[in-house]
Amino acid sequence: MITLPKATRKKMFHKGITLIEVLTAISIFAIVITAAINLFASLIKYQNIALGKAYLFNTTSFTIDYISRIIRMAQKDTNGACITSGYNFISQTPSSLKFLNADNECTEIFLENGIVKIRKLNITQNLTPANIKVDILRFALAGADQNDTIQPKVSFSLKASTLSAPAQSITVQTTVSQRMLDIVY
Repeated sequence: MITLPKATRKKMFHKGITLIEVLTAISIFAIVITAAINLFASLIKYQNIALGKAYLFNTTSFTIDYISRIIRMAQKDTNGACITSGYNFISQTPSSLKFLNADNECTEIFLENGIVKIRKLNITQNLTPANIKVDILRFALAGADQNDTIQPKVSFSLKASTLSAPAQSITVQTTVSQRMLDIVY
């Protein structure tokens, strides 16, 4: 039997780690992992919020641009086929606008069940998607009659929100004047 010197035997028995050292290392590791997971979860949450805002902004921007373009190109109804003769626009309700477009088609923009719609040639189409709810669409007219000596302009505002969580909302307002001069003829 071989006997080891006392100093060597002492070193052999002290090579391990204690239970407290293991628990401390595991605790630090758990704290670091938990912090990293929470950071990634927050990043994903805020990315979803940013994507929702961007989608809402792009959708309302398209809607506002489209409505502005067709209002700008509207023309006076001289024979009363669409609206009252001599008028450029009429607003039967605060959330609807009716006019004669550049192609001499009677056009109406209105809000129905949270969706902005356009009606041309008795065909109705949605201007906003179903996952966007339009809360408010308001039109304000100035110079709609040819006898008022004011260039026709339409101010309109739109308040929309997303239906998915987290809900985002945006309010946009613009004023558009008619391109063609409003002269009596």
